[in-house]
Amino acid sequence: MSEASVEVLFFQIDGTRMGADASQVLRIEAPGAPGDVPGAITSSLGSARPRRALVFRAGDGEGTLGVDSVLGVQAVPQRDLRRVPRAARVAAHAIGFFLDGDRPILLIDLPRTLHPFAPPHARAPAGKAT
Repeated sequence: MSEASVEVLFFQIDGTRMGADASQVLRIEAPGAPGDVPGAITSSLGSARPRRALVFRAGDGEGTLGVDSVLGVQAVPQRDLRRVPRAARVAAHAIGFFLDGDRPILLIDLPRTLHPFAPPHARAPAGKAT
């Protein structure tokens, strides 16, 4: 029986290596700034001087995240992935990490980068139904 894995796209933003589920990426635009993708919503979390733009589905349209470089895609065994508990998330887009040897690599949810400081889970006020 083969081990379950996830294809992770690794990239770098301002010297920090990160990853995202490769299935979220529609395409990689190169070269150019994320604003060059017509009609796309640009994430504020991207690189100040992007060399590539990761284009992903954002609702009925597209979103972009500017990155300095795309490092490649790697099949990562699910046993090597760790989720950040919802209560411990500082930002909604930070969903987990992958240990590359002794170095943790932050894993993000690309669509959530468009609203990075929204709470990872919203709660209805007491007495109100959702």
